[in-house]
Amino acid sequence: MRTIVMTGGTSGFGELAARQFLAAEDTRLLLGARGSAPTDTEALGLDLASLTSVRSFAEAVIERLGASEIDALVLNAGVNPADAE
Repeated sequence: MRTIVMTGGTSGFGELAARQFLAAEDTRLLLGARGSAPTDTEALGLDLASLTSVRSFAEAVIERLGASEIDALVLNAGVNPADAE
């Protein structure tokens, strides 16, 4: 099984990419998210504005992986300046 760890997969191009990953056979997606995540992901809480949250996310990924390895790391999270106002 291929394992992908991703941030920024809850909206926009990131959500489209996450859905493509999920459509691939034998793929597991661990998704860091502040809010709702696409169905069939293993959503893990993540707020990139909080170092404590980032550390908790990393620990949760390690715990979920067990003996498995990460096959792809997709760091897609970003901030839309229009949303920050």
